[in-house]
Amino acid sequence: MEKRSPLSVQVVVYRRVPDKGILVLGLLRDTESKSWWQPVTGSVLKDETLVDAAYREVREETGLTGPVRFYDLEHSHDFRIAEEAIEEYKDGVTAVREHAFGWETDKEEVTLSDEHIEYRWLGPGEAEKLFIYEANREALRLLVKLLEENN
Repeated sequence: MEKRSPLSVQVVVYRRVPDKGILVLGLLRDTESKSWWQPVTGSVLKDETLVDAAYREVREETGLTGPVRFYDLEHSHDFRIAEEAIEEYKDGVTAVREHAFGWETDKEEVTLSDEHIEYRWLGPGEAEKLFIYEANREALRLLVKLLEENN
């Protein structure tokens, strides 16, 4: 396993659909202890930029490449690593700073990695209800606001 840094990214992937507006990609993560809906998320590898990590994570978790548009949402938050995941980090890292991005795609089909068991294209309101972490909901709200302002 590659060495991880105390940085992470979350990428709210969305697409524009005529007569439906913006649809957001929700990924269902399933572990032995719980399941939850989330956007694309992942660790930044050592010597990797936040943007490079965002592109890599989207590619790994969804198979999507080449965004139509890509936004730095200029939002970060800190979180503690779950006890069962600490062994994946090196150098005693127990907390992570996560940075948020938006990624527009024109593709509907997604190829899931083994991290997720299902995906859905959701209206922003539905995604906000399904995403269990406030940081994911906040990134979603920031993206929707940005898209409304640039429309």
